[in-house]
Formats: sequence, C-alpha cells, structure tokens
Amino acid sequence: MSDAVRRISSTIFVPCVIRKSNHYPSVPLFVISLCMKLILSSLILISSLNTNALASENIVGGQLVSTNTQISRRTVALYMLGADGSAGLCTGSILHKGAILTAAHCIKKSKAVIVIFSVNKVREIAKTAIDNAATKLAGLNYRIANNFRMLPGYSGNAGGSSEYSDLALITFDGGLPQGYEPAHFLNQAETAKVLTVGAPVTLAGYGITSREERDGLTTGPQTSGTLRQVTIQFAALTQNKMNMVLQGNPGKDACSGDSGGPAMVNVNGNLYVVGVASRSDCVTTSIYTTVPREKAMKVAQLINAYAAY
Repeated sequence: MSDAVRRISSTIFVPCVIRKSNHYPSVPLFVISLCMKLILSSLILISSLNTNALASENIVGGQLVSTNTQISRRTVALYMLGADGSAGLCTGSILHKGAILTAAHCIKKSKAVIVIFSVNKVREIAKTAIDNAATKLAGLNYRIANNFRMLPGYSGNAGGSSEYSDLALITFDGGLPQGYEPAHFLNQAETAKVLTVGAPVTLAGYGITSREERDGLTTGPQTSGTLRQVTIQFAALTQNKMNMVLQGNPGKDACSGDSGGPAMVNVNGNLYVVGVASRSDCVTTSIYTTVPREKAMKVAQLINAYAAY
C-alpha cells in the first residue's frame, strides 16, 4: 500500500496542557473546562470547524447527509482533547444508548472526548460543551465521555499487525438525544455474503473534502465538521479477513476526520455497518476494520457495555 495511505483522523494543534489523572481515561471536569476554553479560542482563530465551510457538497466526492436518515440517526462526531495539547475530530457509530464504536487511533492520545449529535452544527455544539464543561456532563446535543478504551492488541504502529485491531469504545452517561438510535450490524456469515467484489459500500464521516486540504495545499477554513456520505465499492479482504479494502473512482473516498466512521451496506433498504474507517489515501482507496456483529459485541464487552442487537 502506498505511503499516501494514512490515518484519517483530523488533528489541530492548540496550546493546552492536560494534567495527568490517576483515573485515566476518566478526566476531572476542571481539567476539561480549562483545556476546552483554550481550545475554543484557537478554533475561532483558525476556523477549523467554521460552519461557513459546510456548504461544500463534497467525505471526498460525496454529498451532505440529511437529518432524520438512517445515517444521521446512527452516526456522531467525536471531538478529542490530546495529552499533548492537540484537538482532533473523528467519527463514530452508535453502538447502544451509552456507547460509541470508533477507531483506536482516534483516542490513542486522548485525555477527553466530546460526543456530538448533529449533522452540521459541530462548531456551535462544541462551543456549548466547552462553556458548560465545568457544570454538567450532558447537553441537549452532546455528551462528555466518561471512559474510552482501545481494543487489546492495538499499538498504533503503522504497517504492523496491530492495525487489524484499530477499534475502540467510548462510553457516556445521559443516554441518546431524541431521534438517535444504535447502528445495525450483520453477523459474520451475513457480512461475508454481502461483501462481494464490486458491491456498493456507503461511507459516512465528518472529515475534510480533499487530499489537497489534508496536505495543506488549500487556503481558507477547513471543511471538516459536517456529516457527508459517499458510495464506493468493496475490493478485497486482507488474508486474515480483519481489514477490508474499499475503492472508488478518483475523488471519491474517506479522508481526515472520517476515521472511526462507518462503512455500510444496504440490505433490503436497511443500512448495516460492516467496517470502521482506519486509513485512506483521500483519493480512491480506504482501509476499514471489519466489524461483524460478533466483533462489535467483543468491543462492547471491554467495559461491560454489551447490548443486544
């Protein structure tokens, strides 16, 4: 695979230092409040989540996701605070009323995570979460994560076997906002049946809209922060069947900020999550971690968050 195939979380550097907690990965509220306020000022300056940028119709080469659809009801934005002072954006799928399934590399260096429930109001909701972080854990359209863990075996070493374990679970209190629901999953046999070469697969995420933007070759505000979808094709499974390769026409792909987001197949009008975004070249090729129902349940069981599907 080309060196251009990279992790696809979206990261922004801001001057915030989060003190070490003895209860990691839970984070004291005063720490979240202090760091979020610093991050907010930086976000305003660099407009990384500027809603003025959300008019683009192009995940890469796709279209905006409408409200009250299967995708919008089951997909969330994840805003992360790093121990090194960074802030990042990823995507996740609702596993059940108190848990989100995403990519392990999204949370590997995180100290706090905000779960945001909106197709296009990420910036506004993040500001509200930041303003209220010292006084409450849950807002109308956001939740502050109380725990997050990576699937055992993930180390983050590019090209290593741990990349097959690029999955993580984020949990929160407060339940789901009205209109949101858990994603649907196929079992292992059903997944194998639908993943034939050339089968259409729909990707969804809050990421940027071009490789040029990822590489810093564009000007203006970043386009991340709104939920988009694009349909490409299933190409192959890795030999151990733990990763899937998805390919589309040039200009149709996942990109930075789409990490952790779902790859979905349509079965009789119902969308089922079959993969979680891991890495991409932002042009034609993405690699997703396969997630049949059995694996989704395994991840949930890491912190006793099992739910019946």
